[in-house]
Amino acid sequence: LGYDNGKRKYVGTWFDSMGTGIMSYEGDYDAQKQELVCRGSYVDPLMGVETKVRLVTRFLSDDAHTFEFWGPAPGTDKEVKWMEMSYSRAVAGR
Repeated sequence: LGYDNGKRKYVGTWFDSMGTGIMSYEGDYDAQKQELVCRGSYVDPLMGVETKVRLVTRFLSDDAHTFEFWGPAPGTDKEVKWMEMSYSRAVAGR
């Protein structure tokens, strides 16, 4: 994840062991809500169709944030949460 000065947007990529493709996404930071919302798409390796997703990072404090990955429910266009990760800074010395 990084900031593209030309686009004036945050940009990033996602890849994992669930498929062979790389997803690109971009979005904006809302300082009032303290969240970064990005949108992207990838080709679903099972269905062979482009799938649109939404990624939301919420900054809870200087030491914690959450990341949510949203996409369509199977066979529908209804958006559902695919996963959520919670991050917290480790205390020094532990």
